[in-house]
Amino acid sequence: MKIEIDKEILDKTTKCDFNFSCLSNSKHQHCKIKEIVPGSYIITECQNGECSYFLSFGKGGFCLCPVRQEIYKKYKI
Repeated sequence: MKIEIDKEILDKTTKCDFNFSCLSNSKHQHCKIKEIVPGSYIITECQNGECSYFLSFGKGGFCLCPVRQEIYKKYKI
């Protein structure tokens, strides 16, 4: 599946440490979403301390990435 995100969202994502590999790598594993708070963040089961948009909390954390939020909204993955 090809993931397409609007340029406006991409432009907001200025701190991507991975050069948007979530869009171009078909084997990329997205963090599993536990809950979404519209317009602000998503709660994940991941613990990705390497990502500038991730805030660790307990056994998961908060993802503040505009691209990841849009992927979830559009594709439910």
